Amino acid sequence: MRPLSANETIHRLVKQDNNLKVILHDIGFEEIVKPGMISTVGRFMTINKGCTMRDLDIIEVKEKLKQHDYLLVDID
Repeated sequence: MRPLSANETIHRLVKQDNNLKVILHDIGFEEIVKPGMISTVGRFMTINKGCTMRDLDIIEVKEKLKQHDYLLVDID
């Protein structure tokens, strides 16, 4: 499993692994695929913050990421 920090910026996570963009979109981070979102909002948005803003259950997000072989750590 590939570890992902829930406190790391979306910009940095996607820069390290571009496949995350589609996975996060499918999980509920719908705005992520809009042009420019990763290079602007993604520079300060984290998975923890995004879950709070989009009213997503972080445990469900963790489970969905696990299905794609990612281990979400640093959950607040």
